[in-house]
Amino acid sequence: MSGSFTYAAFISRLQSAECANLDAWIRDRRKRLCATGVSELEGEVQNFFCDAEGEFEGHPLWLGCDQDERDRTYDHIEKFVMSKLHDRIFGADEQLECRQLSEHLSCLKFVEPAHLCIPTSLLEYYPWREAQQELLKMQSYYTPRDKLVCILNCCKRINASLFSQTCGAHGADEFFPLLIYVVLQASPPRLQMTLEYISRFRHPRRLVAESAYYLTHMQSALVFVSSLTADQLSIDHAEFHRLAAAPSRTANEHGMRDAVEWRNGPIVCTSDL
Repeated sequence: MSGSFTYAAFISRLQSAECANLDAWIRDRRKRLCATGVSELEGEVQNFFCDAEGEFEGHPLWLGCDQDERDRTYDHIEKFVMSKLHDRIFGADEQLECRQLSEHLSCLKFVEPAHLCIPTSLLEYYPWREAQQELLKMQSYYTPRDKLVCILNCCKRINASLFSQTCGAHGADEFFPLLIYVVLQASPPRLQMTLEYISRFRHPRRLVAESAYYLTHMQSALVFVSSLTADQLSIDHAEFHRLAAAPSRTANEHGMRDAVEWRNGPIVCTSDL
């Protein structure tokens, strides 16, 4: 196995005669997970990941594989199960808390870089549309890994714009306000549910290092915008309430209501997840 070990190649190998018992085992476990109550799924899925790790690493076709091969296998195992569980977890009934957050974010689209004290020197790539598009793509994918890739790509686009302006002399103090601005302008649907889905169901061995770092930043951004008031912005209280009460008119005035178009193509990740 190598970088060419795609999900299709994984399924093909799993269906080979040599993997008959392993194939039967993983399909039976998936069937049992699909019959598990949603409230119990997190623990059951994590138990499955742990068990699957032992089953695959002990199989002759996976013996001796390197770390990259194991990581790709973990990703494929996650996709094999979570692509079937996604719709059940998200469900047709959106949580009241998520609907309230969406309404709250829509009222904050008037926020401009200056309100977040973002220096004018960093505005060359305003409004960082590509980073916003990455967040909007999350709803089109089914696995924790694929949704997390969108977050990483969003954060890396922000960092790239910062790097071009600061030659790398920037840190969290410059990055975080930009991330908040991008989240507010993108206002991705079901953001809270998506972040919970990733943290609860991403394969634990794959939610480390850079992935964990940027997910934590996104979770912090969510906490910030969820309780955002005039006190956290560089804006007069009366002006804040006036603009928040008229999101539609304000969005049109500032030209921030352009439809975001994107092509639902293959995910391109700038780093290994």
